[in-house]
Amino acid sequence: MARPEKISAPESGVHYRGLRDWLEQVEKLGELEKINGAHWDREMGAITQMLTEGGKGKAPALLFDEVPGYPKGYRTLYGQFSTIRRVALTLGLPLEYERKADIVKAYHHRMTEMKLIKPQFVKTGPIFENVVEGDKVDVLKLPVPLHHQADTHRYIGTADMCITKDPDAEWYNFGAYRCQVYDARTIGCQITEGKHGRIHRDKYFERGQSCKFAIVCGQDPLLYMLSASPLPAG
Repeated sequence: MARPEKISAPESGVHYRGLRDWLEQVEKLGELEKINGAHWDREMGAITQMLTEGGKGKAPALLFDEVPGYPKGYRTLYGQFSTIRRVALTLGLPLEYERKADIVKAYHHRMTEMKLIKPQFVKTGPIFENVVEGDKVDVLKLPVPLHHQADTHRYIGTADMCITKDPDAEWYNFGAYRCQVYDARTIGCQITEGKHGRIHRDKYFERGQSCKFAIVCGQDPLLYMLSASPLPAG
């Protein structure tokens, strides 16, 4: 049997900055479908399921806008990584890769040579463009979807990034956990036992302390991908 072709990972080729830029590039690839008028109550979930299952690995990313009851521009994105090309784009790998194995080999090679970069803390940025605090907080001002008829509530977080801090160390964890909306100001988060976010939470609770928890939606696609990837503590 012939040995698998050895693939060397190129230098980082991430050529987008943030989700909006990523969407523009996906549209240029012909892999973005814009859908207007779908309802948050199960319609977006049903459309996504039908197109994803029927696409057989080639389904477009779905960008829903003009959701009934919400202003134009309040959008919801489904199916970011349903094709190999979009995964390659997100990781900065060649778009010519056609097999999942190519992605895995190149990514593994890159991770073995990864060098940590110290974060830079800033006081300004696009994330502060819109700030709502205190009694004015209402997460249902966003088109939070009810995905499926078996869901009992709407979910603001599935393709999210939840941030927690280890109380015993100076590192933060990014995890992709399901976040269920109970009402305008109450969200519950399901974190499987053994996950770092759960470990952090339990440490705080065992000490009778509250656990600070940030839920990020609309983040850079690469951050979402890494949030869903199992990595060692720290």
